[in-house]
Amino acid sequence: MCWVIKKTEYEAKPSKYHKVAKEDIIVYKIGKIKNKKFIPSFHHTFEYESKVTNNKITLKFQAASDYTIEEGYHSYSKECSIERDLNLFSTKFILNVYRKIKCHDMLVEAYLDSEIGKFIIPKGTEYYENEYGEIVSSQIVWTGECMSLSELKKNSHEPIKFKDLRLCVGV
Repeated sequence: MCWVIKKTEYEAKPSKYHKVAKEDIIVYKIGKIKNKKFIPSFHHTFEYESKVTNNKITLKFQAASDYTIEEGYHSYSKECSIERDLNLFSTKFILNVYRKIKCHDMLVEAYLDSEIGKFIIPKGTEYYENEYGEIVSSQIVWTGECMSLSELKKNSHEPIKFKDLRLCVGV
């Protein structure tokens, strides 16, 4: 997963995307719990321990036709939502990211045995957020809270915002 923004949009108004957290910000990741650690879907070799602030990462743009940030702690805003694939037999989920009037759909590697983990971007942390609710930050903390995707309603195909999910302490 990498954070992407159109170069022209960022250059027109960088303060809209580049921020410093004025307070703790709740965000979410998709991954799995293994040995009491959260392993994100997009970075299988990295592990988050509960309630431990991870090392600070310097966020750097890589320029092409768009700007991207590869290295950093990637997460989703609490306004992002998830819904079950319309195929009732599917073991995958669709992650729908709704921001303002725009909709950005993407199929994520999220299976029934995956978890949604609740994280915090600590106050004072540098971060970028694009219009889809995709966030990359220089620091992050896993709260230890999570929810198995298998707990989502099987017959509901309505998007559920991350902030409305019932997560519990996973470790």
